[in-house]
Amino acid sequence: MLFLALVSGPPNSSACLTYCADLAAVNSEIFFSELVYFEIGQAFREIARRPHMRGELDATLVDRFQLQDWSRSAKVRKGWLEYGESELSRLLRQFHAFTELPIDGVLIGAALQLMAECDLTSNDALHVATANLHEIEVLASVDDDFVRAVDFVDEVLTVRDTGIEISHRRAKV
Repeated sequence: MLFLALVSGPPNSSACLTYCADLAAVNSEIFFSELVYFEIGQAFREIARRPHMRGELDATLVDRFQLQDWSRSAKVRKGWLEYGESELSRLLRQFHAFTELPIDGVLIGAALQLMAECDLTSNDALHVATANLHEIEVLASVDDDFVRAVDFVDEVLTVRDTGIEISHRRAKV
């Protein structure tokens, strides 16, 4: 979700940007796994190297960073990935507070268990395990796959251009 708040054009990007701005406006504190840095880098890589995805970006960004030369130029790749990193830093500074949560052995074990129990990807399992182990109540994403982890998070918000849906709210026991 954070990636889509950083770039305009792809589906759900305006909804993610608005959601982050709304959180910042009410002085929200956000928590995220340090995995986010790698996911942002990977997302910037994917959108730049795939012509059909690159076409969703604002043309001025594509031209500014010469993304059409992605496969041929380490300089282009470095510049674009550094831009992504700086945009993430800019976004995080908008929040009242943000906490980066480290990946450790306990988290990895919990994530592997979630991969088996809920059929989640490794990245999604790490996010759910992070939320669960740190007692984070709300997980926001554009990804429907988190619904499969309904026993491990209180709320899953699905952020889309059509609106924000509460995909799951676990009953308090």
